[in-house]
Amino acid sequence: SDLTPVRRPVGAVVRPPTPPRAVVRSWGGRLAPLSKGELARGAVRLDVVAHRVEITDFAVTDGPDLEIALVAADRPATTAEVLAAKRVSLGRLKRIRAKLTLRFPAELDPAVYRTLVVWSRRDRAPRAVARLTPDRAG
Repeated sequence: SDLTPVRRPVGAVVRPPTPPRAVVRSWGGRLAPLSKGELARGAVRLDVVAHRVEITDFAVTDGPDLEIALVAADRPATTAEVLAAKRVSLGRLKRIRAKLTLRFPAELDPAVYRTLVVWSRRDRAPRAVARLTPDRAG
């Protein structure tokens, strides 16, 4: 036969090939208020491929000069925690009840910027947060 068996050195360790890491295409979470009596709801989905954040069934209590930001922190609950973390503004809110679609920079890493925050610019205070986790089915 033309087939010659492959000879490995004695004691060589043969490892199976490692499967490629699953690519996370989306991250998701639910918006929750930070203060009792405040309204904050919505399903958040960050689409890594399309570089956008969609919030369905979005509603928050109206407040002064609200914006949406992605923050490099695990569910910051205080002004100090938000201000201490790196953050990227996705824009000011024009409506407090809507389906929102916001763009984010392509170089933004959702593994770092893993919390969405509704922030009052005038009060310099977070109003609501959504902790984003990888969607494996994404």
